[in-house]
Amino acid sequence: MDDELVGGDQTNATAGDAPIGGRSWLRRVRRGLFRGVLTVAGFLVCYALFLLVGLVPMNRGYTPLADGIEVFVLESPVHTDLILPIKNDLWDWSGSIPATDFPENPAWATHYAVGWGDRGFYLETPTWAELKVSTALVAMFWPSDTVVHVSACTAPDPQRGAVRAVLAPDQYRKLCEEIAASFAGDRPERIDFSYGRFDTFYKAGGAYHCFYTCNSWAGAKLQAAGVSTPLFTPLPGQVGMYLEPAPHE
Repeated sequence: MDDELVGGDQTNATAGDAPIGGRSWLRRVRRGLFRGVLTVAGFLVCYALFLLVGLVPMNRGYTPLADGIEVFVLESPVHTDLILPIKNDLWDWSGSIPATDFPENPAWATHYAVGWGDRGFYLETPTWAELKVSTALVAMFWPSDTVVHVSACTAPDPQRGAVRAVLAPDQYRKLCEEIAASFAGDRPERIDFSYGRFDTFYKAGGAYHCFYTCNSWAGAKLQAAGVSTPLFTPLPGQVGMYLEPAPHE
């Protein structure tokens, strides 16, 4: 009789294992999902705080000179370029970025638009229609290789929404030195790729990620030259927040 009772207890316990085990598996899945949601929410809160603190203005004493070297900041919905004279008494970009590096000679150009960013994003996404989710995720969340993109141009049309900084000679020289330091190696090393006839790419130093983007790069270069910018500028529209619009002719 005792054996039967013991056997009955074992049978009942075995029969009850399945639902208990099922509930345990469900609890583990729910806990995993909850932790995942908390991780994402925590990251978003931290990033929001990073953006908020980043709005603190740096170089508050900066004022554009009445007579100095004009550089322009041109921001698109996702990207920022710095536009500088190709050549003046202080710096000659044509020596390190010659006209022969472009598919066609930009003899008409007076300025270079210089940008820095994720290599995969730049080279694999010539148009937004070709943007891959994998490319965007790698660019934002995994430190990745970078390139410098240079386009031949003229001073930007004010209607394009450019802002400007007017720099003293030492400030302009510092800005050019900072930009030149972004290229990999002692001299710019060209990549055999372009979007069109009057642009080119070079290997760059540094890693791209969501805390240091193409916009961060532009803001950091201006900040090093003494220009008033937000402390951190990972998003488009932040670099030129404290600068004046380019004047209309």
